[in-house]
Amino acid sequence: MNNQQFPADLLRRHKAVNEKLKKFKRVLFKRFGPNVSEISDEFNQLAIEFKNASLLEYAGLSWQNAAECEHIIENSYAEIDYLLKAARSYHDADIKLEKLCIRSNDRAFIECALQCYNNAITLLPDGSPMKAAVVREMLKVKPSVEVSSGFTSPSHKIHELEVAAKVCVQRKDFTSALDKRTEVMDSINERNVQYLYVDVIRRNELSRLLLLLLLELPSTRLVESHTSLLERFTKMPSDHQYAEQIGLSNDLFLCLSELVLACRKKKMPPAADTLDRLFLYKSLDTEHYLLLEELSKKCNQ
Repeated sequence: MNNQQFPADLLRRHKAVNEKLKKFKRVLFKRFGPNVSEISDEFNQLAIEFKNASLLEYAGLSWQNAAECEHIIENSYAEIDYLLKAARSYHDADIKLEKLCIRSNDRAFIECALQCYNNAITLLPDGSPMKAAVVREMLKVKPSVEVSSGFTSPSHKIHELEVAAKVCVQRKDFTSALDKRTEVMDSINERNVQYLYVDVIRRNELSRLLLLLLLELPSTRLVESHTSLLERFTKMPSDHQYAEQIGLSNDLFLCLSELVLACRKKKMPPAADTLDRLFLYKSLDTEHYLLLEELSKKCNQ
């Protein structure tokens, strides 16, 4: 293709194929209209060429057009496939803009991606692993979106709860975050499969511990698992076996124990010193650092 004609040639071809689809919609007797399967193939080919040319938003649009064609001929499997390709292409377009530092506040490409994900989800049966996978992918694009797959896999439920808990922390809704983190632990303990979720347990126990210190709930509002968790970090001698079970180093466990004791005894200067030490640990997650920052603000008030 002549460089001077690029990308105008691709855009002209897209317009021409789009006119074929419009013509089909206008024709009263559809058998006399253009072949929709062929139009779908043309849109798919255009999408590939747009993607190769790094025109990702046009690739997304072309795959969305192809999905519309498959919807007309009631080929739901191909429709879902094209919708997911469109969603991913729109998401990649948004990432590209961010890297170029020219992304707008309305994030139009993300909204296009979410629309495609939603359309795909409506075509998938409730409780299916495929629907669960699409929901999971959608939540990575926008964690705050409210959507449920209806999938009953315990692992998927735990993942959805963890994503929801992270969003709650970002919104500083610490009570809801604690509830969701506790629900994760209840789900694991009820099935007695702790050995399968060591990393999840470590992540959730640390978050719950820091959330409990932040919220300072009265004893009447503490559930048994909250009380038990706080006791593990305050009883003497220290529960090194528990630390080992959840993958905590002894020094981190002791540092957290110092923080719990200082906070519960309202000794703010020692608590602040301990917080400074905790910030140095590289094994903590982003959410843990956010909660430590909130605790640090509280100590400095």
